[in-house]
Amino acid sequence: MEIPYELFYFSAIFFAVIAVVAFVRAYRDKKRFFYIGGGLCLLGVVWSILLVLDQVSLAGLFWVVAMIISIVMLPELIRFGSDQMREVDITSPLRAADFFSNRYSGWLKLAYKRGLGVAVILYSMQFAAIVGTMLLAVNLFYDLPVAEFILPFVFGGAITNAIIFYIQFKRA
Repeated sequence: MEIPYELFYFSAIFFAVIAVVAFVRAYRDKKRFFYIGGGLCLLGVVWSILLVLDQVSLAGLFWVVAMIISIVMLPELIRFGSDQMREVDITSPLRAADFFSNRYSGWLKLAYKRGLGVAVILYSMQFAAIVGTMLLAVNLFYDLPVAEFILPFVFGGAITNAIIFYIQFKRA
């Protein structure tokens, strides 16, 4: 299978835009969390460019560094999510805009009104639908092994996402 270089160009541009957004938000909100996220996105830019230049071993090194930083950053991510969840008024009416305005407000309100199990199932289904659609769209341009790559990635990610969602929302 030929390496899809266009995807790496796209990912470099995507990571660069997200890094700029993260740094602007870090400067505006004065939160260290966004600086770290912006730095991880810059590592993603470097990783993508190195893969285009066929420097796979060096790109792997940057990927490992990003994974280590992500694991070290996990407690701060949980604290940041908990702080955002405390700001949500769960007794207010549930609207569709709640799912787009604040990452957690719509899901917290849904968990409060319909139960945590329903919210976890719907959140996992949404994650699987979004990621699955993106991977199937990529599959239109590149012949990816659906059974060996796409399905395990989508369902494994949905299950992992559901576990993290459940733990975090149980605390809230």
